[in-house]
This record gives sequence, structure tokens and C-alpha cells, in this order.
Amino acid sequence: MKVAIIGAGVMGRWLAGFAKKNLGEVTISDVTQSKAEKVAAELGVKARPVEEAAADADIVLVAVPIPQTPEVVKATAKMARKGALVADVASVKSDVVKAMHKIRADVELVSIHPLFGP
Repeated sequence: MKVAIIGAGVMGRWLAGFAKKNLGEVTISDVTQSKAEKVAAELGVKARPVEEAAADADIVLVAVPIPQTPEVVKATAKMARKGALVADVASVKSDVVKAMHKIRADVELVSIHPLFGP
């Protein structure tokens, strides 16, 4: 299974490590490419731009700051391949769920809450 993690912060790093151990091939992306490359090197995963990572993944996990989550989910859903699962892990759901209701992409959407912190 191919997993794309969008966001190379604390949560994205944790998700990438978990996905590598449990789900399969992992690619991490970040608005700052050098940050994604650093995390990828540390974890032994790939670093690619969001567009490439999302287009190739079976699962796309969005782990970006809460204020950016709705827009990143919308953009990522448009980039993702048909049938992919696109999920966010933001702790605040109202804005991201509203955004998901407006998405007209051929992907599965889910908003999950991390009940823990890395």
C-alpha cells in the first residue's frame, strides 16, 4: 500500500513512521521541501512534492496546522487518484468537515481525530 503524508511536522513525522511500520511504502511532503527531505532521510521514506505524492498514493493523510487543513484537504483531494482515501488528523473538525462536504472529487474522505499526541 502506498501512503502519502502531507505535512512534515511532529504529527506528520509520527504518522510517517507508523505508516512505514504498518502500512507499506511511505512518501512525505511539506510546503518546505527541505523539511520533507530531512524527515524522509531520518525515517527512511521518500520525499516528493505534494502533487506527486498524492497522485500516487492509496491513502493520503493530511497533517498540517489546523488553520490550513481545510484548504490542503480540498487541494489534495483534487490531486489524489480515483478511489484514494484522503484523511485529515486535525483536532478541530468543524471547518474541515464543511470543506469536505463541498469536495467533488472521486476519492473517499474521512476526518479522524488523533486521541493522542506524538
